[in-house]
Amino acid sequence: MTIILQTEVGALSTRLEASGANSVSSRYFHEFVNAYLTTRDPNNDVVPWLATELPSLDNGTLKLLDDGGMEVTWKLRPGVLWHDGVEVTSSDVLFGWEAGRDPVTQVAPRGISRILDSVTTPDPFTAVFRWRQASQYADEAGEEQFELLPRHLLEGALLASKEDFSHEPFFTSPDAFVGLGPYRPVAWERGSHITVEAFDGYFLGRPKIDRVTFKFIRDSQASMSQLLAGAADMSYQTPQIENATTIAERWAQSGEGSVLMQFSRVRMLLPQFRPDIASPADLLNPRVRKALAHALDRESIAEAVSPGFARIADSLTYDAIGRAAAQTVVRYSYDPNRARALLEEAGWQPGPDGALVKGGERFGLEYRYSVSADAETLYPILQQNYRAIGIETTVVRLAGPENLQAHAIYPGVVTSGISATIPAIMSRFQGSLIASPQNRYTGTNAHGYQNPEVDRLLATIDRSVRPEERIGLWAEAWRILTDDVSVIPMYYFPSPYVLRKGITGPLPANPVDTPTFMVHTWEVATPA
Repeated sequence: MTIILQTEVGALSTRLEASGANSVSSRYFHEFVNAYLTTRDPNNDVVPWLATELPSLDNGTLKLLDDGGMEVTWKLRPGVLWHDGVEVTSSDVLFGWEAGRDPVTQVAPRGISRILDSVTTPDPFTAVFRWRQASQYADEAGEEQFELLPRHLLEGALLASKEDFSHEPFFTSPDAFVGLGPYRPVAWERGSHITVEAFDGYFLGRPKIDRVTFKFIRDSQASMSQLLAGAADMSYQTPQIENATTIAERWAQSGEGSVLMQFSRVRMLLPQFRPDIASPADLLNPRVRKALAHALDRESIAEAVSPGFARIADSLTYDAIGRAAAQTVVRYSYDPNRARALLEEAGWQPGPDGALVKGGERFGLEYRYSVSADAETLYPILQQNYRAIGIETTVVRLAGPENLQAHAIYPGVVTSGISATIPAIMSRFQGSLIASPQNRYTGTNAHGYQNPEVDRLLATIDRSVRPEERIGLWAEAWRILTDDVSVIPMYYFPSPYVLRKGITGPLPANPVDTPTFMVHTWEVATPA
């Protein structure tokens, strides 16, 4: 079987060199050759993988401590083998923490290792994590959170040089790599493809597909051509919508396969909240921000961006949290008359040419975006919508994410995409994470939004270990965030998932995470 990914993976294991689109490809690939204490099932629920069960307050494996920290006990499945036949033990869990906790090694830049005080191993199949504070992520230790590493292969390298540890061939060479997943990498031709083969000793059973090749094809047209020609069987988050639609139309007639959409990202507008930068200054007026929201014809924008797959967004979340938020969010339907009324309440009046004026100042709004296919498509509609209520827009196209200051210090609004995951969402609205000169504009709260009550709610959510409590807190947070118009959600941006007929298993039922749940069960039908 051959799968097309949009970009090359960063490494065979860990989050080394994984960023942007490359991070998505790495995340997808890693569960073929690695295994983790937990994973996400097709409903986006956390489930045990290497662990026998999820830690919880009810079974006593999660304990809240008097000092505000917590103790989380993980029980490993016995009999799990590394690809070289050595059994996995809690010593490998401990070694994963030892390597990941030190920033010098670079192997776990965004994982939990650096926020754990200690990991202890009472027996060969038990590991106890001591957290500095209670956390909503107590029961999750998957690809993005925690990596087991083989002590018997890598301990010497870590002791020899932390600085050189990430350069070990283990992380990038199929000949040196030893993982825990259902497949073993056997070849990696840089810039072209990686091939993996089924691991006979995989603890959940030998994979049903013997060999999988991952092709790295950035060009959307080339991806489409490969799929239509039968040179690939699947693709993930590629090709782009217009090419995926072409495939869907042809295959609808021939019956050769299907094109599904995973609504894993939300496109949104972020108004500027910094008083010394916002222009016009009335962007700080909630009435004006609400007018901007009511003026947008989001359905037309969504349909233009993804014809036939349009889905507008009222918040940035899915699943149980999304359902709870749906009951509390403040919605802003397309209503130009309401937008005009709100602007009039804020003191803006149409001049002789229809343009809004207040105190001699015309309402001009700068719109910034990073160059992407959907951002290019949506701007003419946004421009028309705002012109209809007397707002003239100018556009600034940003070449890429490398100029962090340009993504934060903008006077009007910027369009941005976000993965609909809880960590990504929380980081956009926390006051402590505002991008600034002090943090070299690396703060993820780019638009400078700050609300003490939202900060309190997000901090409480982050420390809550009870899912039902978090859901209620999120519902209240979204009520405040949408009433403040801290963000203007526009639409869910679909990522194509192309699947040739005869392949069963890889369905993107999970709207957020990569659809690689239990890849050893995937099958390819033998042609009749």
